[in-house]
Amino acid sequence: MRQTWVCRLLPVVFMLALAAPVRGQAFGFAWWRDAQFQHELALTADQSARIDAIFQAAISQLRAKKDELDKQEDLLSQQIASGADEGLVTRQVEKVEAIRSQMNKMRTLMLLKERQVLSPDQRVKLNKLHEQWYNFTMRDSARPSFLKNKVAYYITNKDVWKYVGSLDEIGKEKKLFYLGNNDGRANDLLQSGTLAETSTNSPPSQYVYDPLDKTSALFDLRPSDNYLTDQTYAFNISKFGLVFHSRPFEQDQEVSGFFELETYIETDVPDIDVEADIYELKQDGTSILLTSAIMRARYRESLEVEKLMEPGKTYLVPFHNFTFISRTIEKGSRLRLLLSSPNSMNVEKNYGTGGVVAQETGKGAKPAHVKIYHAGDKASVLKMPIMK
Repeated sequence: MRQTWVCRLLPVVFMLALAAPVRGQAFGFAWWRDAQFQHELALTADQSARIDAIFQAAISQLRAKKDELDKQEDLLSQQIASGADEGLVTRQVEKVEAIRSQMNKMRTLMLLKERQVLSPDQRVKLNKLHEQWYNFTMRDSARPSFLKNKVAYYITNKDVWKYVGSLDEIGKEKKLFYLGNNDGRANDLLQSGTLAETSTNSPPSQYVYDPLDKTSALFDLRPSDNYLTDQTYAFNISKFGLVFHSRPFEQDQEVSGFFELETYIETDVPDIDVEADIYELKQDGTSILLTSAIMRARYRESLEVEKLMEPGKTYLVPFHNFTFISRTIEKGSRLRLLLSSPNSMNVEKNYGTGGVVAQETGKGAKPAHVKIYHAGDKASVLKMPIMK
């Protein structure tokens, strides 16, 4: 089952102008590969390779531990939510904290081994570079030359750092993909809807959300070992959602920043939650989750003011809450967009009655028929952030 929490393992933006490392920590990027660091430290190719080998070996172990930590934290959350015995919860807390401690130990030893590759003179120079960082971030000193600009971001599948003057510069240009379908069909991977560069003027795509249907609980009970690449939900989308695919990319394209989505929605209930999941679908058929967002329709205009929907009317429900992404979409890959309504034991369920969601029960709930429009001034569109 897909994870629906905001804190997913996705690309991180490092605000280098604001960040300050603890003594002995890394700089937040692979400094041993950076040409300027290699020059300043007189780092040899052999030393760079050895440090990189230490890093790669440790990071694979840390990722495995992070997966284990996520599972144990999920279990802890479930125990707390279900009112489990205090002793049981205490033992689970100890498991979680033990894993955290192991990760801290692994990371510290990784940094120690990296420094041991350096000569005493190189360690002194590395400390001076740290000092420059400290002075810049905490004492308003001049920016060190290795901080090429105020913001650094990492392209995950290319192992490349790029630098810009502000966060707003990342992905300010958007490539548009208009949602459409083939004769009304967009509910199956093999008969999916389309993501086209021009409006399709096709009829609305439709799906049904039944808050009393417990079919999706099967996904919760059989969690994937890697939700980023798992396609179980996509292959079962015909039961409760929509799927759209773009044409294959004609060349590599850096996608960095925040996706946006504008959907024109009609439904026969006063309120509904809609989740949007965006994937890269590679030529070999594998996929990787890029980013996700969930919108509660009653908050479509503001998080501060609720406005319920009237059955039979169409409303613009915008998604401006996707998590940050930085990845190069490879030539031949396609975008995949899944639209559905969350129906999981892991998230708060919206029964669609229009009441206070936290107090709703299944009483009075009914299946919601959801339409996504594609034509004219109600053309739903996905906006992909690109960098040239």
